Amino acid sequence: MWALCLITLAWSCDEALRPPLDIWVAQSLAQFTPFEFDFDLTDVDGNRLSKADDAGKVLIVDVWGTWCPPCREELPHFVALNREFHDAVS
Repeated sequence: MWALCLITLAWSCDEALRPPLDIWVAQSLAQFTPFEFDFDLTDVDGNRLSKADDAGKVLIVDVWGTWCPPCREELPHFVALNREFHDAVS
């Protein structure tokens, strides 16, 4: 997850200095060791959220900041993905 955050932040740098996206992502991810990620928490409405509740589903956990322009730019894309695929999972 932190790797994705670092990639997002770094990708916002000067376009002229960036390698092609697929090569850059592969090189960036190769630097990180995968780790087990789990969570069990309460949302702002008081509902329990847990990774186990979404077993077998596609789950995107995004850590972002309101100060981060690329982070703000990706939100409409997540909303569109949710609208498109919300009913696709049985």
